[in-house]
Amino acid sequence: MNNAIQPVSKAFSQIFIAKFSPTGDLLYSTYYGGSANDLATGIAVDPMGNVYVTGALQSHDFPVANAFQSSSGGAVDAFVLKLDPSGNVLYATYLGGKFNDVGMAIAADALGNAYVTGRTESPDFPITSGAFQPTPAGYMPGRTFISAFVTKLDPSGNLVYSTFVGGNGSNVGWGIAVDAFGQAHVCGETSALDFPTAGNPLQSVPGRQINLGLGSADAFLSKLTADGSSLVYSTLLGGPLADSARSVTIDSNGNAYITGLTTDARLPILNGAQQYLGGDVYVTSTDGGSTFTARRTGLTAFQVTSIAFDPNVQSLVYAGTTQGVFRSIDGGNTWMPAGLDNQWVQQIVLDPSRPGAIYAGTNYGGDVFRSGDGGDTWVGLNAGFPGKSERAAFQAIAVDPSGSGTVYAVAGFGGIGAGFDQPLYRVTDEGATWTLLGHGLPSTPLAVVVSPDSTLYAGTARFVFFCLFCTSPPIPGTVYKRLSDAWVNGGLDDDIHALAFQGNTLYAAGRAFYQSTDGGLIWTSTPLLENATASKIAVNARNASTIYVLEAVGSASALLRSDDGGQSLNIVSKQPLMAIAVNPFDSSLHAGTTASADAYVAEFDPNGTLLFSTFIGNASEERGDGIAVDFSGNIYIAGFRSPRTTFVSRADTPGDSIDIRGSTSTTVLDMPSRGITIGPDGSIIVVMIATQPGLPVKNATQSDLKGASDVYLVKWMP
Repeated sequence: MNNAIQPVSKAFSQIFIAKFSPTGDLLYSTYYGGSANDLATGIAVDPMGNVYVTGALQSHDFPVANAFQSSSGGAVDAFVLKLDPSGNVLYATYLGGKFNDVGMAIAADALGNAYVTGRTESPDFPITSGAFQPTPAGYMPGRTFISAFVTKLDPSGNLVYSTFVGGNGSNVGWGIAVDAFGQAHVCGETSALDFPTAGNPLQSVPGRQINLGLGSADAFLSKLTADGSSLVYSTLLGGPLADSARSVTIDSNGNAYITGLTTDARLPILNGAQQYLGGDVYVTSTDGGSTFTARRTGLTAFQVTSIAFDPNVQSLVYAGTTQGVFRSIDGGNTWMPAGLDNQWVQQIVLDPSRPGAIYAGTNYGGDVFRSGDGGDTWVGLNAGFPGKSERAAFQAIAVDPSGSGTVYAVAGFGGIGAGFDQPLYRVTDEGATWTLLGHGLPSTPLAVVVSPDSTLYAGTARFVFFCLFCTSPPIPGTVYKRLSDAWVNGGLDDDIHALAFQGNTLYAAGRAFYQSTDGGLIWTSTPLLENATASKIAVNARNASTIYVLEAVGSASALLRSDDGGQSLNIVSKQPLMAIAVNPFDSSLHAGTTASADAYVAEFDPNGTLLFSTFIGNASEERGDGIAVDFSGNIYIAGFRSPRTTFVSRADTPGDSIDIRGSTSTTVLDMPSRGITIGPDGSIIVVMIATQPGLPVKNATQSDLKGASDVYLVKWMP
């Protein structure tokens, strides 16, 4: 510590503040906190050199000064601390209610006002009269919630305004910035389906159909009026999976810039250097899976989950993805959207007897959909569904090849249920009639298929009943055959995840690969790798001796190929794949995979109109944690690249980045562990958490790592 207000830490986790000269000399450093674990998460400096800090407190003896809230409101509180240029305390205050409240970011304007955002679980969080959102969305007494908040303090630390910001779900404010007119811009993430949007939002509706928590969230950017009473504009950004905005900054024109993490492959890219998420989502092979070539032009999806070729039209292929259905008329070389854009498609199947007829089963919040015109238009078939389709995952579907229009659908819930009324249905009359066929099945089918003679088969997994005071024999997984309105057990003892027909041969796969030529009475089996489970089967229609199987061992996956009709299977690739299909016209293998989550940058004008956007990333996962704009308008971000790298990149040249290895992804509360700013001399200043020794140092106050993780501060001149 140097010129410290508090020279000694009082707890295991303690706030610290350090100030360095332009040449890296330590001017002052100090602890600040109480006797319990306290944490700083955000820091800002105003033009006069005053320092503002926010974070989270467990201490009930935090040293307050000139506080508008002088004591803890409850479990964990946010706080605001202001120091003068010499490190003396101007004010220090709690900020919170009776539950958990965390300040995530702080900004200051030229007048010395402070603006804080974060997350709160407290219905009694300090809120002012006339606030934009005086109560948490959807709040009821006794019900937990997580809301973002924005709080403004005047130069003396008095409360100017404070408001909730969020919808009915989990909402977190990650970043905040303020423009020359005192208008706060807050960014973050929300799982709410009713997050407030305003103005002319880039995206007014969520990227998914139901609230799955922050594991499936949208990023948001909201601009408040100067008095905090209303929104100037507010927009969502995101697809069906995880998206967040972690940092925001404002330039001299009032334009807002955000960065974060996205899996939204359909994020509108405007003048950006990187048009697609990193990694490949669709690959093809002409050598039996030994090598693959990416084919993703136009395929703006995060993950391809299912592939189906039209057996009657050469070069026509469909891909089901986490963001709808795509169609290719040139054998998968180029793609165009084919509907269901906001749906997470689990499986697509074609009716070989009805040209243009496609069926799609979707994830939570969706439906079973049918298109009769090759994907130009779709209709839902849930009119007669006896349950709540928004809570179902239509994880497996099959179509009767006779041309009757009969579809079979498993309306599961993402797991393996047990009972004797499993949610397997026959869907007829264009969805008006759903007939339960699952009576007699002991566990939820993971796969269904219909034979050329219209016989239905279902594959199930092994299920063990939970019983505290008894022993219950497991129910083996197997292949069931539907005969005379009853199920016939196929005699296997396996977890059957995949079924397929080629001609009159039935194929099944789980912990082994099986085939039967007599409708499932007699089976031959071929072993897979130890502890492996197969998930997909693809058979070459031109040569049934060639069979492909996808298998997984833990988190690793492998593609197996048989050239002898399934008698033996050999690994040909360990590329992680999600879906496979064989082109029935040229025997090429097509596979779907997953792109990487990437960092992104988006720029908005003062009215919320998108001016610029780009992805930033490669095949690894990236996330933008901090963003800064220099005096020439160049945009820089500091982010995390999996597994242990901090990177600094310019948005207009995202492939040209500086990597600093040996950093950590996140710390407590999933908070970003790196930040970036532009110095008055135009320098680029980055702070991160270092976890390995030997990082380059120059003019250093501390020349090497002293603990498991230390702060690492670096300054460059561009």
